[in-house]
Amino acid sequence: MRATTDRTHLARAQIEALGYAEGYFSSQILFSANELGVFDALAEGPRSATALATSLDLDEDALERLLNGAVAVGLLAKTGDRYENGWLVDTVMIPGHPGYLGNWMRLMARWMRIWTDLNDVVRSGRPTHDASRHLGADPAFTRDFTLAMHDYARLRGREILDFLDLSASRSLLDLGGGPGTYSIMFAEAWPDLMITLFDLPGVLAIADENIGEAGLDGRVLTVAGDYHADDLGNDYDVVFISDVLHQEDPTTCRAILRKAFAALKPGGRLVIQAMFLDEDRTSPRWPVMHSLILLQFYGGGRAYTFGETIGFAEQAGFVDCSIERMSLLNVNSLVVAARP
Repeated sequence: MRATTDRTHLARAQIEALGYAEGYFSSQILFSANELGVFDALAEGPRSATALATSLDLDEDALERLLNGAVAVGLLAKTGDRYENGWLVDTVMIPGHPGYLGNWMRLMARWMRIWTDLNDVVRSGRPTHDASRHLGADPAFTRDFTLAMHDYARLRGREILDFLDLSASRSLLDLGGGPGTYSIMFAEAWPDLMITLFDLPGVLAIADENIGEAGLDGRVLTVAGDYHADDLGNDYDVVFISDVLHQEDPTTCRAILRKAFAALKPGGRLVIQAMFLDEDRTSPRWPVMHSLILLQFYGGGRAYTFGETIGFAEQAGFVDCSIERMSLLNVNSLVVAARP
């Protein structure tokens, strides 16, 4: 009996270990099918591998193996020789659908390649990727990165409107506002609010597209600059900083918040949105994983705890710091503080 129990325990351990090791199989099938246009083509209706290979200019045998792999992992279904998108793909991988995550998956595909350098990063403590590539230096990477942030913010990020009341505010600085998603949300929710979105020139080119599509050119203004070196302006009612501080080391975080303090009117509010670590730094799962990603990109960047972030704010002069946790569906939370 004991030998059978030991064998069962060993088999379970092996299966679990293989699950970790083989996890990238499913990821790469998803990434390749997305990048090669398979999901978009099948959104028009079921098709055979032969028809797909012709329309997408792909090798038929190789494509058929990819399609069969996508069926095996549950992304596609197959009837006879015809493939069709599964419910998950139809919900979140088709452009124009409300839950679209295709841009996010393109970014995840880039990040997966970077993860293969983790050994070198841990040995040296230095990033192997040049962060400037996705902040303007490489237009294609910048576009993938910025639109991925747009995908994320349009979905889970919209919940911020239930936790942040800006009805009494008239001016807001969206510092490092990326694709402009939150600026657009705020402008639509509070018509009397004027918003300035501050970010790097390469990123703002994409934000301007999104703002124009939303019909908010006169309400959301974009200002190109570098928050490390440039003045942020002044007399704002609110400074909103979303998923920015994690790119920086603690000294730089404090410097940014001192600039935010100077940009606010007396009585103005600082709102920091981030994926905060719990104090043990081993949870929640996504901020822990994200902190490893940041190590590979920024070196000094990392995920911070609520306590660390409140400490940065208080050292910059802010008072009345509070924490606003959003729902379990959203890995972001808020730290809100006031300029006395």
